[in-house]
Amino acid sequence: MYVRSMVEAGVLEGLAAVSPGPELSAALAALDPAVVPGDQLVEVLRAQARQCAHEQARLWATMVEVGLADPSGGDDPWMRTGTVADWAPGEIAAALTWTHRTADWELGLADVVVRQLPEVFAALSAGEIDRGKAVVFAQHLDPAHGLTRAQTQAILVRLLPVAPRLTTSQLRGRLWRAL
Repeated sequence: MYVRSMVEAGVLEGLAAVSPGPELSAALAALDPAVVPGDQLVEVLRAQARQCAHEQARLWATMVEVGLADPSGGDDPWMRTGTVADWAPGEIAAALTWTHRTADWELGLADVVVRQLPEVFAALSAGEIDRGKAVVFAQHLDPAHGLTRAQTQAILVRLLPVAPRLTTSQLRGRLWRAL
């Protein structure tokens, strides 16, 4: 009944215009996909994917903050260090019941995207690209591979705007050629 009233009020058609975040999250939480009219399911799917990308960005940002936090900050619980601590994957693994290897991998991706590729992080947070595309960017443009910031910027200016329309395989190919 609630979904029907949402459909009649035009809410489902408006999902494309809602930016990822609390408002979109609330709208999606109120929907049961099983009762959404078939001609509107793809719109709900796209909105859910944008929200998922936004939440992935928030998860990665939080992981990086865990890694930068200084638990020995004494009287200053806000103390952060300049580098991700060696103990951070263990802390994340314990908190999320992940293996140490998974936590280390995810934290490495998070650190590259959040701190080294802020444009990619912003696109992920805005729901413009998904986790898979953010991973492809991180794997190819990680500064540890020797790229300068100017080189990375030139590639991002060219590829980030078209990334939403590409598959991860197509993006990987274009990045490979650009490098």
